[in-house]
Amino acid sequence: MAILSGRKPLLVWIFVSVALALVVVLYVLLRQPPAPRRALYLVGNPKEGAALFYGEKQCSICHSVN
Repeated sequence: MAILSGRKPLLVWIFVSVALALVVVLYVLLRQPPAPRRALYLVGNPKEGAALFYGEKQCSICHSVN
């Protein structure tokens, strides 16, 4: 294998550097943001929630079924 001399090593390093920079830019731009994490279960007291829903906050007026 012949040893590169003169401008060829410089051109190879420039090409490799530009290619690597392009790969990094594409990775950053095309990377999908992680999906939002949600709790697997709800935490709370159902009796207190019902008291708010049907009583004080009157949510049941607008948010009803059928």
